[in-house]
Amino acid sequence: MDKVSIIIPVYNVEKYISRCIESVINQTYSNIEIIIVNDGSPDNSLSICESYAKKDKRIKIITKLNQGLGEARNTGLENVTGKYVLFVDGDDYIETTLVEKVVYYAITYNADFVRFHNYREDIKSGKLYIPHNCLSEGIYYEDDILNKIIKPIIGVLPSQTNLNFVGMSVWRNLYKASIIIDNKLKFVSERIYISEDVIFNLNYFLKSKKAYVCSEPLYHYIVNENSLTAKFNPDRFEKEVIMYKKMIQLCSELNVCEDYFVREQRTFLDRSRMCINNLLSTKKLSIIEKKRLLLVICDNQVLEDILNSYPINKMNIRYRISLLLIKYKRINIILGIHKIFKKI
Repeated sequence: MDKVSIIIPVYNVEKYISRCIESVINQTYSNIEIIIVNDGSPDNSLSICESYAKKDKRIKIITKLNQGLGEARNTGLENVTGKYVLFVDGDDYIETTLVEKVVYYAITYNADFVRFHNYREDIKSGKLYIPHNCLSEGIYYEDDILNKIIKPIIGVLPSQTNLNFVGMSVWRNLYKASIIIDNKLKFVSERIYISEDVIFNLNYFLKSKKAYVCSEPLYHYIVNENSLTAKFNPDRFEKEVIMYKKMIQLCSELNVCEDYFVREQRTFLDRSRMCINNLLSTKKLSIIEKKRLLLVICDNQVLEDILNSYPINKMNIRYRISLLLIKYKRINIILGIHKIFKKI
């Protein structure tokens, strides 16, 4: 029975960490090591983790100074002794059969990674649903990994919708530790590159010869209003600009695919809209300040250059209108539309 190393980064999750750990220690697959990386939590997360470690010898706790999610995961990777690696976020939890099922697929199909589906669970309402999954269950070889997984992770084409997008989160996959170690793969800091998962996965997937996709939801992703994507952050858009430039550089260096440029542009446009929606939704700013910051986004040179060259005419009408309003800086119309529809 091959050992699976489960890395759980922990920071200020005292409300949720017990549920997370319970779901891991009660796995039907017993040969696991649980590496909990306490990223300098100021709350009671560490003491809760320590109480579980006293009862379960498979738990190893590492406490470090707060450096963010990416560095916490790197610390976990430095202590892995299993053949396979799983990542579970401290505020999420997993089905008790997850490890057993994904290891079965990995061994049966000699897969370099196994991708599985997830639930989305709203922390406020408790609403649980299964998001759209554009990947069919089955074996994926190198060409499939590139065309059906990597490309849609980078971004979708102008004529496609976000239903064609493939999520990049590392908690969606079982990884082979040997590929990570042999290629010295590490996470970048999300404090510099805001989507650290996509960089890690891009490097890992390009080293993979074979994968298996499981369409069964086995992971419970908690939608938290305090998450990076849900709340307004005045620095968020500038970080998206930095991330966009990094992805363009990385895709070019790795020679990923011929259409990576337009795919990454689409992702940047999607994320720019998200930043605008978060800005207009916050209650912390006056309307005058919102207008000022909205204009700062619309005036950004990277965004302007993309909007001037991107084939907006190939997009659906709603998306086209949104981008044209941003392109021509129709600030008052954008505000009016958001007030009515709560998004642009």
